[in-house]
Amino acid sequence: MKKVAIVSNDKFKNKIDEDINLQKELEINGIEADIISWKDITVDYSKYNCLILRSVWGYQNDYENFIRWLNFLKQFNISIFNSVDIIKNNIRTIKNYP
Repeated sequence: MKKVAIVSNDKFKNKIDEDINLQKELEINGIEADIISWKDITVDYSKYNCLILRSVWGYQNDYENFIRWLNFLKQFNISIFNSVDIIKNNIRTIKNYP
């Protein structure tokens, strides 16, 4: 069975209707799904086929750690929609971050 992680943050994990609805739809279609926080250092990413970035709001308040987390995903070839490079480029374009 395929398994995906819907990525949120500590504050909104399991609280956003759209994340919960996505999780239910994936499971209806035979795909196991967990909602995780990008800040949770105990997550075993090896058990997921891919990550779906969803409700990571507030990352700008912990920008350096968010970028470290994205770099970790890229370094270990963890599948994510969109690619880490696209996500980082979008952040730079919108917010003029380094």
